[in-house]
Amino acid sequence: MKTYKDAILVPISDIHSGGSTALFPDHQMQLAVGNREPGYIQKIIRRQWLESLDLIKQRRNKRRLILVLNGDMVDGDHHGSVENFSTLQADQVEIACELIDELLQRIGFDSKTDKLYMTKGTYVHAGKQAQAEEQIARNFDAVPFISAGEEEQTRYLHHQLKLSINGRRFNIQHEGATVGRRPWTEDNGLFYLLKTKWFKHLQGKHDLADYYIYSHLHQYQQATYAPQPDVTLNARITPAWQFRTSYAEKFDEMDKVGNYYLTIDSDGTVKEYLDQLEYMSTQVVKL
Repeated sequence: MKTYKDAILVPISDIHSGGSTALFPDHQMQLAVGNREPGYIQKIIRRQWLESLDLIKQRRNKRRLILVLNGDMVDGDHHGSVENFSTLQADQVEIACELIDELLQRIGFDSKTDKLYMTKGTYVHAGKQAQAEEQIARNFDAVPFISAGEEEQTRYLHHQLKLSINGRRFNIQHEGATVGRRPWTEDNGLFYLLKTKWFKHLQGKHDLADYYIYSHLHQYQQATYAPQPDVTLNARITPAWQFRTSYAEKFDEMDKVGNYYLTIDSDGTVKEYLDQLEYMSTQVVKL
């Protein structure tokens, strides 16, 4: 099979399996806590999920695929939440694996030419040492962080994933950036993060990347910092696949789910895509 140098980088994050406001398969599942069918909100999310996966496959064309599952694949048992229909790790892992399997099939993942990586999510969701996500990564034979050796056990999850794709450098991790709560401060955290990276580079303490990609905050955001004419640094926060929980309701009135991804052609040309649904979950009541 011919290997194409052009690439598509797809970081997908925050599936939060087990949460009642998160992505769920399109059929009833027999879980340890009982049978579960997708709810109304989950059906809305699912329509966007399928549409985005089909767009990824279309835009991929003949590019090699680099897929990064960037944390919080499961929702865990956190903050005393009552919005989990199951807090059992086995149930959440089963749901996540079914969704990831669907993802791989829908976008045409080919293990001969494509790569799958996983990063550590938030411990409050993924468990101590992110053991739930480690199990998922093992199930799908993701590219390991530590390969097995005579004295080493294979460890699959990357805390910070550094990739070089057609001359472009990427740093990808689940947490690491902030978002302002006002429209005029939304990108401040990302901008100053890039500025910090630049000054650490000048001090010899950091190797620069062209793109810093984070997740965790369930809100797409972007920032660019160009300290020199020949240096441009970019930071992005990917959207999530979970509508607001009761915790997040105080921050935003819009539910947003979707994917952010990039194509990187053989000459280093980068093109970015955002497939995002914005949904107002409350309606105006006319009196």
